[in-house]
Amino acid sequence: MLKNTKSVLLALMILLPFMGVYPLGMSMPGTIVTVDPMESNVKVGQIFGINVSIADVSELLGFDFLLSYNTAILKLVDIKEGPFLKSVSSTFMINLTTNGLIWLAVALYYPQGSITSANGSGVLATATFKAIAAGESLLDLFSKDPYRPDEIKLARDPPPDDVVHIPNVAVDGHVEVSSDPADPPDPPPNSPNIIAHASASKSVAGQGYSLRMNVTTANQGGSAQTLYVAGYANTTQIGRLTLALSNGSSITVSFTWNTTGFAYGRYSISANAWPVLEQASMVNDILADDWVTITIPGDLNADFAIDIRDAILTSATFNSKPSSPQWNPNADLNGDNAVDTYDAIILANHFGQHYP
Repeated sequence: MLKNTKSVLLALMILLPFMGVYPLGMSMPGTIVTVDPMESNVKVGQIFGINVSIADVSELLGFDFLLSYNTAILKLVDIKEGPFLKSVSSTFMINLTTNGLIWLAVALYYPQGSITSANGSGVLATATFKAIAAGESLLDLFSKDPYRPDEIKLARDPPPDDVVHIPNVAVDGHVEVSSDPADPPDPPPNSPNIIAHASASKSVAGQGYSLRMNVTTANQGGSAQTLYVAGYANTTQIGRLTLALSNGSSITVSFTWNTTGFAYGRYSISANAWPVLEQASMVNDILADDWVTITIPGDLNADFAIDIRDAILTSATFNSKPSSPQWNPNADLNGDNAVDTYDAIILANHFGQHYP
């Protein structure tokens, strides 16, 4: 009882200074560049992709990064610029990639007297790999001097004499390649006339807590079907059921994803549906419909640290429910459809923790 009382008091001490005074929608400080997904589990022979993504940047003019990988485990198939800068203006790219080291530099092009910059979040680049052997590979994201090894080079719109660097945090990725036949098999492909789509009830969840995975299945074929419907986090099957679906109809079902035992990282959410009588071949072509980050309970902004930023986000939605205009499902840490003292206690109990 005493421990619980202390947790409540700590939670209120964290939240009270910010309740009602922090403008909703104000962006959190700090720019993060991440290998996305941070954790990839694939099989030998599988072709897969990762993004180098940026979050919460202002006035970005260009970027320069290096990404190293284990050539005994992975083979680079392709590296290309992402849409983030190109959505603002034309760009020019310098690609100095060699075996084992991606080196990409991209800058916005702007005519004299007209400066354009990018703001917000998006994908800087996309790399495609083929898994060639079982093992593990670090996807080490960094830059060379003069910047820190845990940053990449980000350029802000230049003043008259020099280019201003944007401080940032670079988050590495990790790939595990398996050849074990006991690993969960890849699901069969969606049938041509059956569409399955998955979504998650929240984009960030504390490890050990549950969230919902909603799967909508539509039968666009010429006859009624009895189907297997399944939802996946990466390659792990979260749930599967059998249902009958008439032609032209659709249905949404929910699976509960208990995140106990799932490693910290970003997981792709996908769904699949196929006729019970169809013995389809196993393939790896099911695309992600949604993403969920599994992290420390109380981490609302998915930066793998519980700090004042998470307290501010909680205070902005405190005493809200799904019908409230300020509702944020990520702040509902225990999944009871309310952001209240119970969630504040969870945040308080983990305050100051970080990973790694």
